[in-house]
Amino acid sequence: AADAERDKATAMYDSGKVVDAIPLLEAWLQKHPNDLQIKEHFAWALYIKATTLTDKNERMQLQAQSHSLALALQKAGDKSQILELLLSQPTDGSIVRYSDKAAINSILQEAENAFSNGDFEKAKTGYQKALELDPKNYEASLYYSDVLFRQGQYDAAEKSFGDTIKLNPYRETAYRYLADVLVANGKKERARAQYINAVIAEPYNRLTQMGLEKWLSQQSQEMHFIKLHDRATVGPDKHSLHLDPSLEQDSPDKMAWMTYGLCRMMWQEKEYKKAFPNAGAYRHSLKEEADCLGKMVQVAREMQKGGDKSQPFTDTELNELAHVIDKGFLQPFVLINRADPGIVQDYEAYRAANGSTMRAYLDQYMLPSTSKASSAAPVKPASPRPVEYKVAGVRTLPMTHKIGSWAVFSP
Repeated sequence: AADAERDKATAMYDSGKVVDAIPLLEAWLQKHPNDLQIKEHFAWALYIKATTLTDKNERMQLQAQSHSLALALQKAGDKSQILELLLSQPTDGSIVRYSDKAAINSILQEAENAFSNGDFEKAKTGYQKALELDPKNYEASLYYSDVLFRQGQYDAAEKSFGDTIKLNPYRETAYRYLADVLVANGKKERARAQYINAVIAEPYNRLTQMGLEKWLSQQSQEMHFIKLHDRATVGPDKHSLHLDPSLEQDSPDKMAWMTYGLCRMMWQEKEYKKAFPNAGAYRHSLKEEADCLGKMVQVAREMQKGGDKSQPFTDTELNELAHVIDKGFLQPFVLINRADPGIVQDYEAYRAANGSTMRAYLDQYMLPSTSKASSAAPVKPASPRPVEYKVAGVRTLPMTHKIGSWAVFSP
């Protein structure tokens, strides 16, 4: 009987009736306070309910309660994507605005309330009405498309998401959700292409990473990611160089990293002004990082026997970097794998001029195809996409990012 109560609460939550599930989830937690999965469901459901309230103080109370539960889950060892999203959400009563036009925003809010209660037909009607008033509203188009997917109308959802993408090809969400449709419809390779499109659109968005992580897990596939650990750093005075003491004296690896560090020092002293004469204060740039990494590998190779590229370095990460350079992917590598607050400022200009190279890096190197066939037999889920991915990926406010420590593909 106890399991039946839990199953009922979970089934209602998974069906999309998140708000309606709150009493059942709460009742179960009163008897089983250590059930982390149900506690996470309850925390998310409270946050979703808060978005349906018109009174700011009431929203703040529910957001605070949800956040408190999230902190408890974190302390208990929960490391899920949903928890990460919960911890990133506001507690000041803020809610998502879907349009600058009050009438459209109200329609979409009502539709979202219907969606949160699992009434997909009513929600779809609201999204359609909003689109009639504003055909270029990205959220209305996105949410309408997603309801089609939830109702199992995969072909219609695929076309509709394509229309959403046209409204703003530089937002990642529609690519990511189109990929979910394609996976459900057995089109694995096309889904992979859409996840790549999502990364190209917004490589520094944490939600892009979450979607990709989910897909990689579903496909039992690993990403080819190179984490290059710095073994040479420039001191705060910009005139001192600190090398990893484990580097062997006079080894190619040590000389390579010394070259990298000295190059970075020169950029901070004078090369930045030469490269960016009209810029203000110094910042780390794509040009600098690509220049210094390139020189690092060049010096390491010069110290090898006759500059033979086939000779491996002692540093395995350096070997990987050399391979990236040989493939012509140094700049995409810097923008994805070495991103920091300075480097990310160069991304949009690089994408505009070299989008095909960025795509090739992701397609051929980071996320290579593991299937010879372009599609597979459809594997339709027994139930719609778990509610957390739908709601979490679209309905939440923007997350707070920490570029460098979270760089989108960092392990």
